[in-house]
Amino acid sequence: MFAAFERLGVPYTALYAPALAVELGECAPGLVLQRCVSQWRGLSLARAFQAAGSVVFNRPEVIETCGDKLATSAALVRESVPTPRTSVAMSRESALAEADRLGYPVVIKPLMGSWGRLVARLDSRAAAEALLEYKEVLGGPEHKVHYLQEYVDKPGRDIRAFVIGDRVVAAMRRVAQGQEFRSNVHRGGRTEPVGRRRHTRGRPGRVPSGSPRHRSQPHHGVPQLDHHDGRRHPGSDRQVRGVTAGAGGVTAATVGLSILGASGYAGGEFLRLALGHPRLRVDQVTSRAHAGQPVHLLHPNLRGVTDLRFTDPADLRPNDVLVAALPHGALARRMEEVSPLASCLVDLSEDFRLTRPESYEAQHEGPHPRPDLLGTFVYANPELNREQLRGATRLAGAGCIATAAVLALHPVVGLLDTARDVIVDAKIGSSAAGSAASSATHHPERSGAVRTYAPTRHRHQAEITEVLPGAPTIHVTATAIERVRGVLVAAHTFVREGVAEPDVLAAFRRAYDSEPFVRLVRARRGIHRVPDPKILDGSNYCDVGFALDECSRRLVVMAALDNLVKGTAGHALQSLNLALGFPEAAGLGFTGLHP
Repeated sequence: MFAAFERLGVPYTALYAPALAVELGECAPGLVLQRCVSQWRGLSLARAFQAAGSVVFNRPEVIETCGDKLATSAALVRESVPTPRTSVAMSRESALAEADRLGYPVVIKPLMGSWGRLVARLDSRAAAEALLEYKEVLGGPEHKVHYLQEYVDKPGRDIRAFVIGDRVVAAMRRVAQGQEFRSNVHRGGRTEPVGRRRHTRGRPGRVPSGSPRHRSQPHHGVPQLDHHDGRRHPGSDRQVRGVTAGAGGVTAATVGLSILGASGYAGGEFLRLALGHPRLRVDQVTSRAHAGQPVHLLHPNLRGVTDLRFTDPADLRPNDVLVAALPHGALARRMEEVSPLASCLVDLSEDFRLTRPESYEAQHEGPHPRPDLLGTFVYANPELNREQLRGATRLAGAGCIATAAVLALHPVVGLLDTARDVIVDAKIGSSAAGSAASSATHHPERSGAVRTYAPTRHRHQAEITEVLPGAPTIHVTATAIERVRGVLVAAHTFVREGVAEPDVLAAFRRAYDSEPFVRLVRARRGIHRVPDPKILDGSNYCDVGFALDECSRRLVVMAALDNLVKGTAGHALQSLNLALGFPEAAGLGFTGLHP
């Protein structure tokens, strides 16, 4: 949208909604295009700007109606527009009775906010009971009134029309991914342009008589059920509290997965995430040293979660997906043996991250074992390579420090002074060193240490440089700190003459507003004003933030993540979801811990 404004020469100012305060009755912008993702904040801002004299699009009345399913459904019924049978129930008991009356499958939605992201399809009374019980536990007014509709078995797409007055000026189609019945972007849906065509009734290009006058995009004013504690509510691919297909839960076809080298931290973390994935079935995990032993002996957090035992790598069977969690260099030397075992290969090591042999040799002693295969894997950074990852069959997991540095710098590369080098200072927890013991990881040596183990020439430096073409020269320094998990990157840069804080903020908003796992931290009070890896343990989030000294033009960009999740297994699973056509966030709902 901003690029279109600039191309057309339309002057504009990008405003960050959470930072705004509008004094009623005072001078305000002449025209406000309100696209705040929060239903309540967007509605309040629209009302405030309108009271201050601005012309607001969308108008408060439109936001209020389109964010209220009851008001919208009532308007559709009033105008005799065909709609699914709809009921609003005031209690858990009446909701169950209505679900039985409407018949299964039945759809349940939050009454306010998002139209599609939080939709659950329930295939039986058992599934309905589980979800309604979960909503009771969550509490809050949005979970006390229940909006139910009969399920309509329609194609996985819908049309969004843009209406000004009574004229349809544009339209787009949203297409669901794979077996997902919801077309929301949050669920992996994609947007396609569509042309206008003559309506079957009414005037060409106009809204037919009797239909509602306004449509809107979904708003996200309701907490996500699946972000509460990492568990899943029933739906097309969701289950709760032991509800299985036989008991009425919905299960789609699963994809078989094996993990080669599952005894280490990276392999164990991918195993943890995969066991909680609604569409993955973990069939085999290997460890030469621990063959025959239960998985929970090495990964005690999985006790009672799985009965899997490690098998010898020599006994690895073919499967749909193979995740290689081997030491650096091992997969490259075994590609002829490993590659035929699966149609989709995910590598968590550094073997195939780079595309040029010279880049590899600059950071390693000796040449790459298989230079002919460099460039044949898709770099598993969903924020940069989402489209390339769709349908990919070879995925190269990114480095943890590299992931944090790339997500920190990617939005602002075009704003930087290329004559000034970038210094990436990374602090990292002990789990990044792997599970093998050494003198450096021995507790008396490691405890209390703040040890800079790579003052220069960290091996992720070539990876960051290759992923960020056009950036200034980048240098990396890495320091080990007394945390088990976590990476905190502070990238010290300088912006071009004339770049101000709103430019930097707009760059981050453009890059990450629609990203499911990157969050911009901009708090102005409290102790959590900048990214902190402590609150991200176990989650797939990367928190980014920045501070700009406009006098010196020095820009410090920060990024925090869990090195084993977003830095390793999490972004690999997120990328695998894209490759397999699953919802991108599947299996990654855990939000971290606080305190």
